[in-house]
Amino acid sequence: LVHKSNTSEASTLIARSHSSSLSAAEEVVNAAFHQCSIQRVTDMNSTILALKAHSLPPMRGNRLAVVSRSGGHAVVAADAAAKYGFVLQPFPQDFLLMVEKRLRAGVIRLGNPMDLGDLFDFDLFNQIVSDTLVRDDIDGMLVVLNYNGVFFPEDSRTLAGKIKEACLEFQKPVALCVVTSGEEWQLNRRNHPGFPMFLEPEEAAKGLAISRDHFARELSSFAEAETFAVDKEKSLAILAEARARQARQLTTAEALQILSCYGIPLTPWAEAGSAQEASTQANGLGFPVAMKVTGEGFIHKSDVGGVLLNLKTEAEVQDAYEKLAALIQKTEPGAQENTVLVQKMVAAGHEVFVGGKQDPVFGPVVLVGLGGVYVEIFGDVALRVAPVSAAEARKMFAEIHGGKLLEGVRGEQPADLEKLVEITQRISQLICDLPQIQELDLNPLKALPRGQGCLAVDCRMVLA
Repeated sequence: LVHKSNTSEASTLIARSHSSSLSAAEEVVNAAFHQCSIQRVTDMNSTILALKAHSLPPMRGNRLAVVSRSGGHAVVAADAAAKYGFVLQPFPQDFLLMVEKRLRAGVIRLGNPMDLGDLFDFDLFNQIVSDTLVRDDIDGMLVVLNYNGVFFPEDSRTLAGKIKEACLEFQKPVALCVVTSGEEWQLNRRNHPGFPMFLEPEEAAKGLAISRDHFARELSSFAEAETFAVDKEKSLAILAEARARQARQLTTAEALQILSCYGIPLTPWAEAGSAQEASTQANGLGFPVAMKVTGEGFIHKSDVGGVLLNLKTEAEVQDAYEKLAALIQKTEPGAQENTVLVQKMVAAGHEVFVGGKQDPVFGPVVLVGLGGVYVEIFGDVALRVAPVSAAEARKMFAEIHGGKLLEGVRGEQPADLEKLVEITQRISQLICDLPQIQELDLNPLKALPRGQGCLAVDCRMVLA
């Protein structure tokens, strides 16, 4: 458990004045904690609840049984269980018949949640808990023990102890919610030290969810990140040349060359310095083509009209070149060359974003999300501290809300997820190998249907 503070501008200033510490971006901190199976807490209440949850045996699955001495609390507990994503497993029919025969009134319909409001046989209550925990299809229990401290107080306290013993014997968590007077609550705490008790069903269900989610993360495979054969030396030479001219970011052509050095498949492309050359290159690539500015002064090319799409003839290409050349001169007055990029159009496929950056605290970080011009607006990205394994990359795409689109919806073919995973790993290696690159945006990356791979369409690399 970690309570990471220093999350606001005011606290950052205080922290720096005392220890010169740097404040890492919150999303990077959360990603790093997630990767290391560290649970982050934000206040004293969340800390205490997490400590309670981890004082019990781990919740190794999602299958829960709810037993309560109050019908109302049984309903509340069932709602809380649903809220935190638990599945209420049905009780076996022979088990229900056994319980029903020993109830006094026989008016309560038994199920999961189990309402034992008319049961005063404390041995049977204990048997119900034990017989439930021994089942292979139950991962844990939420038990509500409510009594007023006047009737059967000693039996109720003893039952709490029996529940603790069953919890430890079967090594399954029982979130015991004790609803009673303040005096009785304190007696139970003193009588059963080390065994957490919860104040209400909501708190108990949340505690079990904390345990379940943490244990699921611990079960995850922390595989080594794969190292690919790349041309790092050529990449370093490109970066050195850019540094020599004091560039703040690489040209698009330079960025694409580095991607190629790291095995990222690219949309066929060529540079052109005149309208005639653009026409020749377009013929070589095959129509239709796209054309775009490539200079260092263009951060978001599409925002300023620096990307022209679906050009189908030589005349359209030559006209597009003149427009882009005028834009270059307007943006970079006195530019010696009006070089543009000519690319083969890629119409099919989902647009995906894969990025990287150097975090001042955690170092290289990799991000994925759905791509295109709206990636910053939607903010739907998953983030990890690099390097990442294939398993971790798959989880990243599963985390984003738009990830379902990559699986294929409304008759669409699913995207080539395995190639996306590989490219994410390669970008992870790139951002680790080349700290000279402060930020990297591979956007869009066209994810073609399964088995057909992916193609990088555009990339921006900002230098450190």
